[in-house]
Amino acid sequence: MRQLIVPLAITMLLSAALWSTVAGQSAGVLAEGGIDSSFEAWIGSEFAGWSISRGSLTVAGPVQAGAGAADAEAADSGTIVVSSKFWLVNVVEGVEYTLRAWIYDDAASISGLTIELELTDSSGVRIGKPESASLLGDASAYQQLSTSSLTAIAGAAHVRVHIRAVAAAAEATFRVDSVTVAATTPPPPTPSQPAVPEKSPERSRPAAASATPASWLC
Repeated sequence: MRQLIVPLAITMLLSAALWSTVAGQSAGVLAEGGIDSSFEAWIGSEFAGWSISRGSLTVAGPVQAGAGAADAEAADSGTIVVSSKFWLVNVVEGVEYTLRAWIYDDAASISGLTIELELTDSSGVRIGKPESASLLGDASAYQQLSTSSLTAIAGAAHVRVHIRAVAAAAEATFRVDSVTVAATTPPPPTPSQPAVPEKSPERSRPAAASATPASWLC
């Protein structure tokens, strides 16, 4: 069961019901459900929860955390994409999600390295506009990339991660480690205050006529 801990308050009236839906889940949702955010799990010939197009994934170092990292190697020149399996991470409408990943790229043969977070429907079809972030330069060390927050819209069932790069030649490589999707929510709406009617200016009252003593009338 994927877990996601978030302080959930979408509206003042629905907060209690929605909280019961996601309470107790971990903020690093990619660490759960077999998706293997730190690339420690190996099943058959691939990482649990991950796939790659136009290349291969193997366990390699150096690592950012844990015992392993994913080494993505291009099969030929062109764009290679490391992707999480779309159905592993569910989303809650109205909740905001942010992707973070550590990337090691010291190869001149790799360019355009970008992480991307997308929403999909229950069939894995992208909906809405994804959020992304790009590596600005090569370095012989891990660099962290973070996307802007992505809000789960109506019809979204899952969130999916893509890590894209352009390889100049076969065997060009980069490494990925410690991938997480953190969930936050928008603040609850401020309860509207009833309008206070303006007071009408008080009208001045006429001074009471003083009584004339009867003796003055004699």
